[in-house]
Amino acid sequence: MMGREHLIVIGNGMAGVATVEHVLRRRQDMAITIFGAEPYPNYNRILLSSFLGGENEMEELILHPLKWYEENHIQLYKGVTVRSINPEKKTVTTDRGEVFAFDKLLIATGSSPFIPPIQGIYDSGGKRYPGIFTFRELKDAILMKEWAVKSRKVMVIGGGLLGIEAAYGLMKQGLEVTIAHLMDYLMEAYLDPQSGELLKRELTKLGIQVLTGHCAEEIIIENGKVKGVYFSNGEPYEADMVVIATGIKPNTGIAEEAGLKVNRGIGVNDFMETSHPDIYAVGECTEHRGRLYGIVAPLMEQAEVAGRVITGDYSKTYEGSIVATKLKVAGIPLAFIGNSKGGPGCEEIIYSDAGSGIYKRLNISGGRLVGAILFGDLEGYTAYLTMTKTMEDISLKRSTLLLSPQHEVMTIASMPDDTTICGCKGVSKGEIIKAIVEGNFTSLKEVSEKTGACTSCKGCAPLIDQILQDVLGGEYKKQDIEPPLCDCIPLKWEEIRREVIGKGLRSVSSILSTLGNGKGCDTCRPALNYMLTEIYLGDFEREEDAMLINDRYHANIQKDGTFSVVPRIYGGVITPAELKNIAFVAEKHSVPMIKLTGGQRIDLLGVPA
Repeated sequence: MMGREHLIVIGNGMAGVATVEHVLRRRQDMAITIFGAEPYPNYNRILLSSFLGGENEMEELILHPLKWYEENHIQLYKGVTVRSINPEKKTVTTDRGEVFAFDKLLIATGSSPFIPPIQGIYDSGGKRYPGIFTFRELKDAILMKEWAVKSRKVMVIGGGLLGIEAAYGLMKQGLEVTIAHLMDYLMEAYLDPQSGELLKRELTKLGIQVLTGHCAEEIIIENGKVKGVYFSNGEPYEADMVVIATGIKPNTGIAEEAGLKVNRGIGVNDFMETSHPDIYAVGECTEHRGRLYGIVAPLMEQAEVAGRVITGDYSKTYEGSIVATKLKVAGIPLAFIGNSKGGPGCEEIIYSDAGSGIYKRLNISGGRLVGAILFGDLEGYTAYLTMTKTMEDISLKRSTLLLSPQHEVMTIASMPDDTTICGCKGVSKGEIIKAIVEGNFTSLKEVSEKTGACTSCKGCAPLIDQILQDVLGGEYKKQDIEPPLCDCIPLKWEEIRREVIGKGLRSVSSILSTLGNGKGCDTCRPALNYMLTEIYLGDFEREEDAMLINDRYHANIQKDGTFSVVPRIYGGVITPAELKNIAFVAEKHSVPMIKLTGGQRIDLLGVPA
């Protein structure tokens, strides 16, 4: 290291790398080494359920590619675990037996899944039976996707945020999914009974069965294979795959063995310092003022303070976070702020429209907003969060906060600079404005690349657009540029459509010969076939190789190569003769499974091609 101050980071997750980003903004002369137990560069855990459901590819999860580490002269050790810390000698030892000296050490070891004492999880050798998973890391999601190909029914034990996200991802893989939750309603850590029940209803509409008040006692194993789950009420449920998502526990072992102060998490002060002056900690492994944090925004706030202090800047302290997040749970808009559930001394203002799937609750104490739940409609989230953080007196606004809310007049210009715009990455309005001004940025993409905002759920994109408009004025033009359909035919959808109609093209091949490269690909050929269907209905030349397999067979292909066939029943009304026809076809073709879906449709599963 040749005299350069050496920072070692244990943990290559979002909190640790965010701290390194803040270090790099202030100092370029530190030697930085990062150890990550996982064999990947830093990735976005928020998108794991989207990856599990097939909405994102693995590359889209990566927040910092290997090139970023190289460009910033960071030594990254992937798949290497630090086994011990020697605070006196200021060294760490890895699982390879290698010893590294540090001047500053950051512990960002995160958390691990909590696995309750359920019988049948492990074999006699202490290994987890095949088909039983936790959902915490990218490796978990990869293994779950692989198993889902040969699975039919999955039981998700745990109805918190992670459990619901796992259930949603597996449902999108075509599995029959059941969530079993110990408590009386879902996500009880953040929701109240009314919103928890509404969430259950919305999940049921998606085809996910929800069991509340169910305590799993034993996973049924036959010949080494998962067959189902027994619950404390004596009911068995069939399953060939089990996901355990019953909470997390901070990874504190390495700190405790090193003699650092540890309670539930690694104890830190307002500068994110542990009980050793040159050892810091951030993220889910830490405990600050008796509190643990498990969502991203507080971890980003911790990372900023730690990054400052590591570089010698003690101008800012971490004084705890108002837990607030805006997200989509199984595709359902949901947000919670601060004391979302209320309690003694709190009054509630509630708007509930179960038929529309909308529920809003504001909790007020002493004339100030202290918490909120927004379900199905997130309008007002930023203003409610600002009111909660600033402890604004809302006594005169109570009657209009929900029904004709005065908060809607709060513009981006009137929001304080410390207003959090991107909750996923903890990026404030002031940071975005600074990036725009210093970088002469004119697009959301440039702002995202610089600040990290809008790289996860994308929910803050409209607010960043407003900030760009406010800062740049007439110079800003929102860049909603539609990309070409495909490299094979480099025109936009509407341009192709106009040409097809104008030239009277009635086959995919003629479109590609006239407007494209003459061949096409698996992306553009089905899209062009759909366009012809849209324009000419059935009056065009059909080409089988341009049709998706589902269109060719009038059925939905499953992971095992068989098909799911849902007979069309107009208006949901069917005659006895029509029911007999369905039964006749099922028997004739030996259909192995018939089920009624969550949408009350008849589904024939396992139909061969």
